[in-house]
Amino acid sequence: MPKFTKNDFASPDFLAEIKAVRKEFLGMARDARAISKAMQEAKGFKAYTDNAKKAADATTRFSKSEQKLVKTLIAARNATSEEG
Repeated sequence: MPKFTKNDFASPDFLAEIKAVRKEFLGMARDARAISKAMQEAKGFKAYTDNAKKAADATTRFSKSEQKLVKTLIAARNATSEEG
């Protein structure tokens, strides 16, 4: 490990290097936040699509039940109209 003196820390080259490293680190942190946000959005989108699929399945089940109910009501109406 190199030995540094007080003058090394005050040199413009050293300060420029520190600023460059800091800027790179901040860029990496910004990228990490962007990746994290994208992953959260992807999880949210997956949950949204899963819920949409569940809703579509429930709608299909409801439609089938509704169709059975309509057929039953029509049959009941026809049965009562034949009797009357």
